Amino acid sequence: MKPKKRLSEKRIRLLALLSKITDFLLLGLIALVCSLPVITLGAAAAAFYTVGLSLIRKEERSLYKTFFSVFRSEFRHVTPTWLVLLLCELLLAANAVFYFIMASNGAIWAQFGLGVCAAGVLGLSFAAGFVFPILAKNDDLLGRDAIKVSFYLAGRQWKWWTLKTVVQAAVFVAVWFVPFLVILAPGVLLFSNSFCYDRAFRAQFPKKTA
Repeated sequence: MKPKKRLSEKRIRLLALLSKITDFLLLGLIALVCSLPVITLGAAAAAFYTVGLSLIRKEERSLYKTFFSVFRSEFRHVTPTWLVLLLCELLLAANAVFYFIMASNGAIWAQFGLGVCAAGVLGLSFAAGFVFPILAKNDDLLGRDAIKVSFYLAGRQWKWWTLKTVVQAAVFVAVWFVPFLVILAPGVLLFSNSFCYDRAFRAQFPKKTA
């Protein structure tokens, strides 16, 4: 009887693991679909991290209902911050293209401009690194304050920020070369980003987490 019991326990654990993997993949795809209008990406990101942290922390809640509830409730709160970040990204991209064209034509000064753009991308990455999960956790926090907290958290917990960034870059490269992996990419990012944010928050605010 004991071998059967052990086998049953293994099956239960396997089913639980498969269920969690399925949740990550499906919620990642739902977040991707909800982000397609672009303007909704901020609210989708807030919901994305809310359910991701719930999965990482094994909290008992209806994940799919939670996602759409947070998506609706956080839209007005998160969208202004997202639009500001989007505008900054577009300006950086436009400037980078301009400097790249000028550098290709032999303008040495344009290389300095590309360096400035690269520094801007790094700064923007620090600013936005943890801003959406922070906004999702704090309804009374304004966008500029959330960005300040994101800077602080990313700077103090740079190892987790670096790991998150490296995984993101690896996923984007994988999708670039193997496009059908886009189906799995959101789920992988949901797990990796939520894991890194959870560990960074626990390391920085252990008493608050406890």
